[in-house]
Amino acid sequence: MAILPYIFRDTVTRIFYAFNDSKTPFLVALSSVLLKLIINALLIDKLNIGAITLSTSFVTLFNGAVLGYLLKKKIKLYYGKYFKQLSKMLISAAVAGVISAIIYLLWFVDRSNSGALLFKTITMLFLIFGLYLLFGMHYKVDYILILYERLRRKINGYIRKE
Repeated sequence: MAILPYIFRDTVTRIFYAFNDSKTPFLVALSSVLLKLIINALLIDKLNIGAITLSTSFVTLFNGAVLGYLLKKKIKLYYGKYFKQLSKMLISAAVAGVISAIIYLLWFVDRSNSGALLFKTITMLFLIFGLYLLFGMHYKVDYILILYERLRRKINGYIRKE
């Protein structure tokens, strides 16, 4: 899950660079380094090496959040819309994951036949993807609706050609 703050921070940093503003990301990164030192000092005795991992993830999130907030002064961003879509995607993924996990536990009882195992694994991949799309359409995730419309047009185009 720590990859999302990294992606957000890097993207926002590049936006500042596009505005010829390298000072703001530098100052925020400097404050993040200081925050990381403080968190490591507080947690290293309790969590050992885990403190470094935890502080790195937290500081990256802090860095991205501060840069995202400061970016609002330069351009208009609709964070509410993006977080709403992200929430819908996470709910769709979670529901599809839980249903798939239940089916996996019921269906993968016998793992001795490797051919059947391969078939079941591929079937599960399609099932998870299908469930994710189904729940994404139910929750009206924008990009899933766009993907569905494109696929529908392509399929209709192939049917008309024949």
